Amino acid sequence: MSETEEGAEKMLDLHGEPLAFWKPKYSGQTYSIKCTPIDHSYKKVLEKGRSKPRPQSKFGPVVQQNSFVTFHAQTSDPESLGFQLDLYVDEDNKENETARHVGSSFILPLSMKKSRGSKNIPINGNNNRPIGQLTYTYLLIKPILAIVQENTIRSFQTAANHGADFVEFDVHLTKDEIPIIYHDFKVLITYRKKKREDLELFEIPVKDITCHTLPPHQSINMDGSGKIKDYFDLNRFVDIILSDVFKNHGGRRIVFSSFEPDICSMLRLKQNVFPVLFLSQADTSRYVPYAGIRTQSVVMATEFALSAGLLGVDVISDMLVKDMSQIRYVKDAGLVLFVWGEGCNDKEFIIQLKENKVDGIIYDRIDFYKTGPKESIFKLEEKQKRHLLETLGSLTITEESLDSGTDSP
Repeated sequence: MSETEEGAEKMLDLHGEPLAFWKPKYSGQTYSIKCTPIDHSYKKVLEKGRSKPRPQSKFGPVVQQNSFVTFHAQTSDPESLGFQLDLYVDEDNKENETARHVGSSFILPLSMKKSRGSKNIPINGNNNRPIGQLTYTYLLIKPILAIVQENTIRSFQTAANHGADFVEFDVHLTKDEIPIIYHDFKVLITYRKKKREDLELFEIPVKDITCHTLPPHQSINMDGSGKIKDYFDLNRFVDIILSDVFKNHGGRRIVFSSFEPDICSMLRLKQNVFPVLFLSQADTSRYVPYAGIRTQSVVMATEFALSAGLLGVDVISDMLVKDMSQIRYVKDAGLVLFVWGEGCNDKEFIIQLKENKVDGIIYDRIDFYKTGPKESIFKLEEKQKRHLLETLGSLTITEESLDSGTDSP
């Protein structure tokens, strides 16, 4: 049995005679097909010596009669993953970075509801008129149910059991001002109209939903802007969360962080118990950029953290992949450096960050990506304290025994 490590996986197969054209001018040519999913992709061709999955070329693999081509895409949100298939005439000049584009096909997520299936879809020419059809089969592989979902008590416990020093999660307020652990600003709620079988999605901000109506295991999409119009008053927002933390922290070590520099300043000035990190996604193209300049580069994030008296910065891994020297810039400023992002889901990169003295690395699936035996640093600290106390206790008893022996007649 195997499981997907990052989430669900969709496999799209083209085999036999997948292309059929309705106009003679499109027939009799060999085509390559580029598959573009929402998430990262790679392809494999069942061909002697070349069947191992590998990245697509610029124009995709050549699809010939009776060939078998599979496109793969991994995603944590299979309900939202579709495909765009672009057809190019397979010509000799493709080595010169040119190819003639003849049309496209689109596979919507709702077309792949079941575990597997087969479909015919139109091929639209460059003038958006149908010129033929494409036949494909698909396979949807979901993680086994035993895999722990993120942002749940069980996921926190599982991380701790595998030696995590901290668990990272996001906190929002519901409409009735109750702090909840939730990743994004918006939630997708499914509903069914009367007399219709198909489900439809409705997007709504978390702040507009009361706590008891918020689905406990709702699938959500990333809101890259990190901003919502008419959000809570920031002082009110921070005060409610701080009050809840101080009532319930139970002596835990806590580090606050936020992409919003004003919230970082508030957290720093409203209390002096828990340290604060400034989150930055810098100028990565992976997400929609934040409006404020302070989060758009590692340098600016570092300078803001210094000016606000913060513990340090928490930067996206993309920036360090490009330029590891930025680690030294942060460390020379006397700040703590945490790193987050998809790039951290790589053992070799984690080792590289540790060798460069990064203070904290935030990544998924510690049971899979940890680089060796791992025990929480706080558990180790507790063991060392206990051992020290036991040692001091033994020395005290010995000294008392010697003193008593000396004073005896």
